[in-house]
Amino acid sequence: MGLSENASFNNNVPIDVTGAIDGEGNVKEIGSMKAKILIAEKSCFSHIFLPVENEKEEKEVKKMSSLI
Repeated sequence: MGLSENASFNNNVPIDVTGAIDGEGNVKEIGSMKAKILIAEKSCFSHIFLPVENEKEEKEVKKMSSLI
């Protein structure tokens, strides 16, 4: 059981994590990244973790977002 599942984890830092993991544990590219970043920004998340496969789109979104 993960720390967040049993409520024993609390770091008081607003972060957002988005992505997909395949059956072998590899992180996969995500869709709708621009929308996810803008929603996280509106929700006052200070950090967002994104898959490296989205680097090209991240650079495009970075110009309009303060999270990355």
